[in-house]
Amino acid sequence: VIDQPEYSKETKECHEKKKELLEKQQRKQLELYEKTIAAQKAKAQARVTKQEEENLNKTQKILDLEMKVKNLELEKEKPYEIALQGKAKTLYENKMRTWRERTAKLDEHRGKHIALVLGQCEKELKNKLKQSAKYEDIVAKGKMLELIELMELTIQTNNEERYPFELAYKQDCNILGFQRNQLSAEDYMDKMITKHEVNQSIGMTRHHPFLLDFVAQEVHQKSHEDLDPDEKEKNIVATEEQYLAYIMIKNSGNGSQEQMKRLASS
Repeated sequence: VIDQPEYSKETKECHEKKKELLEKQQRKQLELYEKTIAAQKAKAQARVTKQEEENLNKTQKILDLEMKVKNLELEKEKPYEIALQGKAKTLYENKMRTWRERTAKLDEHRGKHIALVLGQCEKELKNKLKQSAKYEDIVAKGKMLELIELMELTIQTNNEERYPFELAYKQDCNILGFQRNQLSAEDYMDKMITKHEVNQSIGMTRHHPFLLDFVAQEVHQKSHEDLDPDEKEKNIVATEEQYLAYIMIKNSGNGSQEQMKRLASS
């Protein structure tokens, strides 16, 4: 989320002073109105025997003053807008324009990422996602994290009804059988990473023991089991990334075996 620009400390302090002054003036005006109303009522009660027309006029004046009191009370409930002038106004307007543009771009990219993720989902999964009451709001507002949470929950629920070996096989096929073909390098990488994240969400891993040892030897000159807990965690991440990189290079159909090994390691 991109934070909306805020007013400067000086602007806020100036606004608060104006607000306090206006509220003070309103309080005095209300007190004056109330005193006038009380006086008019007292006169009206003291002269009940006088001409009816005069009493009606005084009653009308009271009603008018009461209406002014109500209107002023309503005005007090309205928020006070900060008024800027000169350079301060220009600077704030520029900040707001930049914020709106960045927010619009963020919304656009969120929408693209949502579409990309959903594009990698099987029809069965998408149909189940649509059954959630949160689905429409998540897609409309580009809430990627909530979509992933919903996917994980849906997949977890669905997995209880499916044979786990079939599930593992399909997920392996989604990764290992995904060829680049006519996709650009960037699009291919984005789609592959999305598939990998879906794999991870259901508990699939790509850090086999012999691969963990291979990477650990390269970096630390010792086996994975001999690493400390922090090193082990980093070694697992590095191993998965290197294996995924090798798969992407291999499925792109470019380079010799030696070149692919070098690129995956880098």
